[in-house]
Amino acid sequence: MTHLDLYNYTMSICSMKTRLAMEELGLDYQDRQVDIGFALENFEPDYVRLNNKCVVPTLVAGDKVVTNSYNIVLEAAQIAGKGLPADPAARETALDWFQKGDQVNFQVITYGRKGVPRGDELLIARRARALEYAEKYPDLRPIYQAAHDRIVEHGNCAYDAETVADAEAGLVARLDELDKHVQGRSFIAGDDYSVADIMWTVLLARVEMLELGGLISERPHLLAYYQRMKARPSFAAARVMPNWKGGI
Repeated sequence: MTHLDLYNYTMSICSMKTRLAMEELGLDYQDRQVDIGFALENFEPDYVRLNNKCVVPTLVAGDKVVTNSYNIVLEAAQIAGKGLPADPAARETALDWFQKGDQVNFQVITYGRKGVPRGDELLIARRARALEYAEKYPDLRPIYQAAHDRIVEHGNCAYDAETVADAEAGLVARLDELDKHVQGRSFIAGDDYSVADIMWTVLLARVEMLELGGLISERPHLLAYYQRMKARPSFAAARVMPNWKGGI
């Protein structure tokens, strides 16, 4: 089996997706924490050379480096030989809902709802570190400058009421659709747990963390589904957090 190193941060929603994938798919991995809070470890050159977006998570699978939680979960499914149904129709359903979850802009919703403690200060600190390191490490300057620009854009979106409202409306529409879809189903793609369940378990936990739990409780089929997912041993093992834990 290929040695797996997962660079992640406990409270990162994308990190939770990848940890849940590892637990559910039965993969042994080395948990390597990268503090993306005020320690700003994600800007350190050694890490940036692994992930030029200066974000978590990152999976190192032997000689292969995989970034972006979407890609990492699919890579984990491929390594494990699980998580993607063999039946073509079920597989299509799993991938469709996996993609639908990935398209919900939880970054904007989280920061727009002040879901990260001292989030405003953190964005300022990240911008400053990106500019500082752009000067300090000339060979990595384009990477740090691009990171700075993305952080600025993210802040602009998170503080724009219309953008946040649009993101939340998109979430509500998806929850309406998912509530109907899971009625009478054990899992999103049918009888077997899949990458779609990995995605939506974490997203629903984030909905709860943002004190939007009413969006779940008022949809009975979705609520029953979420309760089943929370009861799985993997939920605690992967440290999927429905409440903020610790500092930043």
